[in-house]
Amino acid sequence: MKLVELNREKLIEQDMEPLTEVSTSEAYRLRREGKFDESYRMACELMKQPNSGERELKAYGYVLMSLIWRSEEGNDEKSLTTYVKELRSIIVHGDDVFTRNQEKALRMGNQGYKQVEKSLQERCYKEAARVARDIYQNHPNDVGIERLYCQALFNVVKEEAAKPSPKGHSIKAYIDAYFGIQGKSRAFYDAYIWSHISKLEDNQGSLQVGTYYLATINMGLPINAYRGERKERMPNTAQKGPDHWPSMYGRMTKYVLDHLLTCKNLEQMKTVCESVAGNESKLDEDEAWVITWKRGKVLMACRAYDEARQCVLQIIERKGKEYWAWSALGDTYVAEDEKLAESAYCKALLCQPPLKFGAPLKLKLVKLLVKEQLFEEASVEVAEILSTPAEVGKKVYEEAEILSQSSWYVGGLEKKGNRGLYQNRKHAVLAELYQSIPWSNGMMLRIFTLNQKKFYKFAFAVEVGSVPVEVMVTKVELDSIIFEAGKCVRAKLEWYTDEKGREKAKVLVMEEILPIGNFLPMECGIIQYINREKNVAHIMTKEGDILYLQNASSYKLGLYTPVKVTYTEYRGPHGRKNNTVQSIEVISQSEIKDMKAHVRGTVSLENGYYRAVLKKSDYTCLDDESSVEKDIIIDHRLVDEHSLAEGVTVEGIALRQYDKRGNKGSWRLVDITDLRYDR
Repeated sequence: MKLVELNREKLIEQDMEPLTEVSTSEAYRLRREGKFDESYRMACELMKQPNSGERELKAYGYVLMSLIWRSEEGNDEKSLTTYVKELRSIIVHGDDVFTRNQEKALRMGNQGYKQVEKSLQERCYKEAARVARDIYQNHPNDVGIERLYCQALFNVVKEEAAKPSPKGHSIKAYIDAYFGIQGKSRAFYDAYIWSHISKLEDNQGSLQVGTYYLATINMGLPINAYRGERKERMPNTAQKGPDHWPSMYGRMTKYVLDHLLTCKNLEQMKTVCESVAGNESKLDEDEAWVITWKRGKVLMACRAYDEARQCVLQIIERKGKEYWAWSALGDTYVAEDEKLAESAYCKALLCQPPLKFGAPLKLKLVKLLVKEQLFEEASVEVAEILSTPAEVGKKVYEEAEILSQSSWYVGGLEKKGNRGLYQNRKHAVLAELYQSIPWSNGMMLRIFTLNQKKFYKFAFAVEVGSVPVEVMVTKVELDSIIFEAGKCVRAKLEWYTDEKGREKAKVLVMEEILPIGNFLPMECGIIQYINREKNVAHIMTKEGDILYLQNASSYKLGLYTPVKVTYTEYRGPHGRKNNTVQSIEVISQSEIKDMKAHVRGTVSLENGYYRAVLKKSDYTCLDDESSVEKDIIIDHRLVDEHSLAEGVTVEGIALRQYDKRGNKGSWRLVDITDLRYDR
């Protein structure tokens, strides 16, 4: 607390009644009733007391504020000056309300303040800024003048931005001054000034946009500055659905990054990019990828190719079908690995961009093809540009004309395109991008239609020694490879789980390979069950596995027919896995002799009717090749169906049974072809 010198002369001059009660509450009461002189006299008496403290000081300060306002309204400059001097000597800590009111009252006695406020009211913003600057330089800790200074500078920018052709260089000094203010008063205006700065023409490159951006970030933006808005479109508009309005930070950052592309301060460009990268996570996905893309372009301009490549790769994850993303990826490689750059350009051209946009890309590819001495291929690209002058820009066309005069150029070629080259060369960059993902060998199976959309079924060996897994591939993922059932390929697969809990794979890259012998596993088995209604059959293999045969009626197979099949694994919902048949052929009975037998024997009942068997001593195998060395359990269904009794002679089909682990167990009579009840 700082003790103040009381205006004793003024007290002597006043002719007032003696004070009956001296207290802070009484001083405040008199002030509320508008008796400012009485309140002032009492406050001065309080300050003379030896035990006066901060409470009395505040009472003294508040009555001074009231007197300042009265003097201002009455144009009493002498009194105004006196009271302002007294109020300025008061220091109160930790009371923001008192401090704000004190600052406001002090401005009443400052001609500079008044001039600034008058200029602001009259919209003379440059004059207001000039006067505020002079005061601010002398009183840098004065929050009030700092606030007025920010307001004046902000309005200078706003006023210029509203003009038909706003010139950035004409108010550069004001913008520099604005972002040079270090106090917190600027924080409010930072959220709005960028919408005006972005409208300014900066043909001379005078604006230090990167510096302004860093100053804004260092000041700290509120969290809502990173949030965009969703606005519903009018119901009658052609485009439906919500419209996304970018966040304040997003709009600012896009402008800054675009502006930095013409900047020569590489260090600042990198510093800004580092700051932007740290804030991208605060944006929603629709906005973040745009910022990432623009950041990558700035890093490219800085020749920071590794960092730029990471940006482009994030874009490819979202925009993998866009030519410009792959073209940018090629640009990140061209200075380091021309093979990968060429591969990326080929991938970009496979996206089939309109020639207006694809022509510059073709010229980049031509330069690399010439280095490889692939002159015919390079000539094809140049000829395509020259054949369509109306679709390409003047600059590109003229560059193609110059190339056509080169010694390497081959004219009159009948070849119309380099699609085959694109297909062959694209794999290098794809393999590089997905190098951590292993190749999986596969085979084309068949084409099918679902919901009027064509799909291509493949089988891929995901793990060594495992059953190849079925994978559905779209035409886009097929990537122009001609589909032929049985053709062998290899691919890099990205696995994910869909909304129904099914494990599925996305093909990242695929290429043809030489035929693989015995790619699909082959097993011998027997038709164990046929569901006529669902048109499926179950095949039991020698190892006890159950294979599923779709469209079973088309094969005209009977129950217990011995077959040889190839099969794949199908991954269904909730982790369920089934093996499905891909090819099937009927084989001889001899190939399944250890799993099927034609037998005749006498029924024995054990434990009453609980268990019916053909004991090993009471039956014979009618198949020369079959060998059964155990009791044969009679299926309970057959016991009920044929009313089997002790001693009945039956003839039928017995199959080897397996437990849940696939272990070979007992034999079971599953079909009766003949029976005799006589003994």
